Amino acid sequence: MRVLIVEDEAELAAVIARVLDRSGFAVDMAATASDGLRLQAARDYEVLVLDRTLPDGSGDDLCRRVVGSGASTNVLMLTARDAVAERVAG
Repeated sequence: MRVLIVEDEAELAAVIARVLDRSGFAVDMAATASDGLRLQAARDYEVLVLDRTLPDGSGDDLCRRVVGSGASTNVLMLTARDAVAERVAG
């Protein structure tokens, strides 16, 4: 199974990638929404691990674009936001 991690905090992305790799997943990483979108367009990922706050845009917008493209990618959203409304919006 191929997983794309889009997370701008390098240490967090590396930890997630290491755990997934040790579990047998093929992992690619991107630190920006634009790089994530480029990678997603180039290859089919079964799972997208997506930070909601990225330096060049919203993870929510990236998610909408991926889903709108017709990709059958499952999305797991990461957020440090703690308000219930923020989490529901994601």
